[in-house]
Amino acid sequence: DEGAFHMSKLKQAFMERVCRSRSCPRIVFLPNPFKILEFRALMKRVELRRNDAILDVGSGCGLQTAVLARSVARAVGIDVSENAANRARSDYGHIYPDGRLTYQSGTVEEACFPEEAFDKIISICVLEHVADPLALLTECHRITKKGGQIALSVDSLANLPDAEFRKRHSKRYAVHQCYTDAELSALLEKAGYRNIRTQYLGRSPLAARLFRAGLDREYQYRLSESWWQYFLMGLAEMRFKSSSPGVYLLAWGYK
Repeated sequence: DEGAFHMSKLKQAFMERVCRSRSCPRIVFLPNPFKILEFRALMKRVELRRNDAILDVGSGCGLQTAVLARSVARAVGIDVSENAANRARSDYGHIYPDGRLTYQSGTVEEACFPEEAFDKIISICVLEHVADPLALLTECHRITKKGGQIALSVDSLANLPDAEFRKRHSKRYAVHQCYTDAELSALLEKAGYRNIRTQYLGRSPLAARLFRAGLDREYQYRLSESWWQYFLMGLAEMRFKSSSPGVYLLAWGYK
């Protein structure tokens, strides 16, 4: 009806402002304090340039790709879910009239992007869900420009050794493998990347405790609760070395 249409337009206008805002990603990821922590830590070592072409592998419903697109010449989001890609196009495809932001469905291997098509490849918590991670990373390497960068995060759960919890988490989120820094570094090297750097994230006992508790609520929080947890985890994080085991593992590599 007319009221629903009006609310849809208001939502679109609001999300357009949010995606262009410098407050991102704190606003866009507020329902999940872990995603704020993860996105900010991963992108801290990625220098997006105005003339960059980037690929967001596992773009989901498109929000993070829309946020990244504000800083580059071209941003492509790809996801195996056709429904997610369609929703991304519907919700965010209109934000940049210059056409810099596009979404498509399928795997990276199926997409057949041209060789050396992208300056940066971003992937947030995708690799652990992939049955053949080496094939994915090898294709990512092929389509990364010479001197280009890959930045990715994966589930590690290195500070959560409880076998029962790990089994429940893997079953709920279809996780094939949780990675250590040595395993992920070796995989990236085998795919062809060099100058690899890794960093654990969510290293504090507080982060481990909150992550364990969050499983049953699908890691969704009230905004005030989420912001407070993000703030406390950020403070606690500073007390631990980047090599200390963590909930997540971040990695950066170059071609």
